[in-house]
Amino acid sequence: VLVKDDEDAFQIFETLNVRGQPLAKSNLVKNWIIKNTQTSDQESIAIRWDDIFKKLGKTEKAPDNFLRESLRSRGADDGNGQFVFDSYELPNYSSRVKASKNLLYVIIKNRVKDHTTALSFVKELEYDVLRFRELSFPKDDYPDDSQNDVNRNRDVKQTIIDLDSLGAELIRLPILCAER
Repeated sequence: VLVKDDEDAFQIFETLNVRGQPLAKSNLVKNWIIKNTQTSDQESIAIRWDDIFKKLGKTEKAPDNFLRESLRSRGADDGNGQFVFDSYELPNYSSRVKASKNLLYVIIKNRVKDHTTALSFVKELEYDVLRFRELSFPKDDYPDDSQNDVNRNRDVKQTIIDLDSLGAELIRLPILCAER
């Protein structure tokens, strides 16, 4: 599809997905992030985004799961002075919502509104992908770990390997929340 400008391309991308094309939420989020980034940074953000998701590897549904767990693990003030996890205000909703698979894109779209918040979101994901990868695949070695990181994390890594050997599949979110 040929378009006159980037704004038309972003709109067509979102419209095609709304009409049932099989795009992951992560594809929509990437589109939204790039759309909210200054033109001069769009290429570098696209590269950084692709690098984040290359680091996930191995599982077909990892990108959307990763985005959702990253988002859910980040607490925020609920407006009443309470720090809460997985609770978001959205326009046109009478109460706070959780980051369900269906609302993931809407929540991120509401959170990322400009260049600064887009860059901040990508930076958060760059940090979180390392934790997600370590928790998802604890037996793997990571060449980007320094020797100090390897030595410091040896006990933690063995604990995560032990949990993995027990078939504990839902450990990432509580550990990410606790780390915060």
